[in-house]
Amino acid sequence: MLLLGAPDLDKQAAHQLYVHIVNDIRHAAAGKRGIRQKKNVPGGGGSAEDLARLNAAYRTAFQQVVRGHAEAASVARARRVLDATAALYRLNVWTEGAAGAVGIMAAALASPDSSVYGKAMRFFLNIEEQKDQEEKAKMENTYKVEINYHKFSKKTRKRNHSIDKQKHTRTKKQKERDCKDFYELPAHSNDRGAAVSRRLYPAMELITDPQGVAERCLKLLRAAGAGGSAGIKFETKLLVMNFTTRLVGNHALLLLGLYPLLTKHLGGGHQRGVAALLAYCVQACHDGVPPQELHGLLRTIATNFVTERCSGETMAVGINTLRAILCRYPSVLAEENITDADGSGVAMEVGAFVWDLCGYSIH
Repeated sequence: MLLLGAPDLDKQAAHQLYVHIVNDIRHAAAGKRGIRQKKNVPGGGGSAEDLARLNAAYRTAFQQVVRGHAEAASVARARRVLDATAALYRLNVWTEGAAGAVGIMAAALASPDSSVYGKAMRFFLNIEEQKDQEEKAKMENTYKVEINYHKFSKKTRKRNHSIDKQKHTRTKKQKERDCKDFYELPAHSNDRGAAVSRRLYPAMELITDPQGVAERCLKLLRAAGAGGSAGIKFETKLLVMNFTTRLVGNHALLLLGLYPLLTKHLGGGHQRGVAALLAYCVQACHDGVPPQELHGLLRTIATNFVTERCSGETMAVGINTLRAILCRYPSVLAEENITDADGSGVAMEVGAFVWDLCGYSIH
C-alpha cells in the first residue's frame, strides 16, 4: 500500500500495482477464494473469514492513507488511493455506505490539499454519470451483432442461410434494446426540486455528517475569498460551490452564510462562470431556508439579469433561474414571509417583481 503513488516508481509499474490492488479488493469483496495466498497481509488465507479480514484491512489502509497525508509523496499516494476507491465503486464494490467508498471519500473532503478534496468532490458529483456511461457502453457491446457477409468467399446456400440468420439475430437484439428504453434520459431541464436530485446523487446521500462537511466547505470558500493562505483557483472554487450547494439541497441543510456568499459572486452577465453560479443558486434552495435569506438573492438576480439593459440571452437565463427557485420554494414570496421593517413598501416591491417576471416570461 505504501508503494501507491511512490515517486520512485515508473508509470508502468505504478499502473500494474494499481490494477493488482483493485482486482485483489474486488475478488476479496466478492468472496472469491481463487486469489493467491498472502503471507504478510492480515487475513491472507482463502476462507470466507480470511477474505473478509483482507477486505477490512484494505479499507483501514485506505482510510489511513487518506487521513494522514502531509508530504508531497503522501499527497500523491492519497490521490492514487482515491482513484482506486472510485474504480471500486464503479465496479459496485464498497457501496454499502460510510464503511465503504463513501466513507473514504468523505474523509478526503477534510484534506487541506485542493487536489485531494477536489477528487473527492468530483466523485460525489460525477460518479453516477460515469457508472451510467459504462453501463451504456456495456449494453452497446451486449446488443452489438456483427454480420459476416462472406464478401471474399464463394456464395453458397449454407452461407446465405447463415447471413439471413445473423440478420434475424441482429433485428431481435435491436428490438430488445429498444424495449429497455435505455436511451431515454431524464429531462434535466425540467427541474422538479431536491427530490429528483437525491435520486441522481445517491452517493452523496450516504455521507454521515453532511452539516459538518458543508460548514467546512463554506469556511474554505470564505478563506479563498479573503485571499489568504487558502487561495485556490477559480475553477476549484466553482467546484467547491457546486459540491456545497448540491449537498445543502440534497440534505436540506441550513447553511445561512452560503446565500450572502452566492449573492456576492453574482456580478451580472459579464461575471466569469455566471451560468454555473446561477445553477448553484438553484441547487442551494429548499423549503427549509428562511425566506429572508433568499430575498436578497432573488433581488440580485432580478437586478443584474432581468432588466432592460440586459441582452435577450441574459434575461432568459435570469428568468429561468428565478422560475426554478420559485418552483423549489413557492412560499418564499408569500405575504406572511415579506417583512417591511423600514416602512418602504417591500410588499409592493415584491408584488411588482412578480408581475414583471410574469410579463418578461410571456414576452
